[in-house]
Amino acid sequence: MNRLLIFLAFVLSALASPPQQMLLAVTPAAGPTDTQAFVSASAYTPRQGYTGDVGWGGTVGTVHVRTALSRYCLTGNIETHTLTLYDKTAEATIATVSVTMLGKTPGTMVSSSVATSGTLPYTEITGHVYTVTSSEIDGAGHDTFCDVSAITTTGVLSSVGSTVGVTGGVPSANGQGYGFTGYLYH
Repeated sequence: MNRLLIFLAFVLSALASPPQQMLLAVTPAAGPTDTQAFVSASAYTPRQGYTGDVGWGGTVGTVHVRTALSRYCLTGNIETHTLTLYDKTAEATIATVSVTMLGKTPGTMVSSSVATSGTLPYTEITGHVYTVTSSEIDGAGHDTFCDVSAITTTGVLSSVGSTVGVTGGVPSANGQGYGFTGYLYH
């Protein structure tokens, strides 16, 4: 739990603004070596309207070890989601984890390092394209997820973009994402 992230942008004045105007910024909790790759986004829009895997990814520029996968908790989220780390270059699922939103603090990243399949920690390969997706279900009573724009990372990824489906196309390099997923690394 000490590796969970603190969401900095939720202040009372921001909560009164339209969701598209909110700045997302996360910072790692005081952990010994792990860092959250996702740093901020200029705006996000909570939504439903899709059943399947959504997320974002990019090309690895600096080799690092992914230690956990994360999903952002929105107000009212209570379900368990399967997060998948996928190597688009090798066309291989690296690891899946489950995270539950029930009882978690809205405005925080919820992470898990316990792989239900595959391997974590995982050492990435320079030049490979990786994505992290979250399983989502459309419909009333199900968790909302986010369309995220202008993603900023710690610099470990380039050509950051959105992806739909675990094995879907290469991230679009548009600086956007779906699902508001992330990962911890060292």
